[in-house]
Amino acid sequence: MKKAHDAAIAADPSLATEDKDLHEQMKAARESGEPPSDDLKAQMKAFRDKLDAAMVKADSAVAPILAKLKAAHHHPEGGDGGAPPPPPPSA
Repeated sequence: MKKAHDAAIAADPSLATEDKDLHEQMKAARESGEPPSDDLKAQMKAFRDKLDAAMVKADSAVAPILAKLKAAHHHPEGGDGGAPPPPPPSA
C-alpha cells in the first residue's frame, strides 16, 4: 500500500499538498474543541476517494485492499456509524 501511495504522490504532487492542507484543517477543528464541519468531512472523503483512485492507477493490486478498507469503514449517509460498542465487562 505504501508503495502505491508513494507512486500516486510522485505522479501527482498536488495530492501531497491537498492531503497536508486538509489534515491541518482537521487538526485545527479538533484543537478548537469543535467537531469538523460537514463540508470539511466531505472534502476529506472526496480527497480520500481521489487518492484511492490514484493509488489504484499506480498499482491495481491495491484495489481489493482499498475495497475491503472502504467496506469496513462505511458509515450510513449522514450518520456517524452508530453508537460505539459497549465497554468490555469488568473482571
